[in-house]
Amino acid sequence: MKLKLHGKKLEIVDIEIDGIDVGDWGDFSDAFIAEASEQLADGTFRDLTEEECEQLTWENSREVNELAMQAALP
Repeated sequence: MKLKLHGKKLEIVDIEIDGIDVGDWGDFSDAFIAEASEQLADGTFRDLTEEECEQLTWENSREVNELAMQAALP
């Protein structure tokens, strides 16, 4: 999935969303990216830092909301 990090589009994979509260269905205001990896141009992967995951969450709130909805569905 292409997501922005510091304004640059990156291929982000293995995204783990946390903070999902089904009582907050639709908004998921507490949902955040807990872990993720970046797929580099040479095909290798790099785990993102906690700070990068936090920044991804802020820069891609719509996508995080969509991922939270998918994760909340049975």
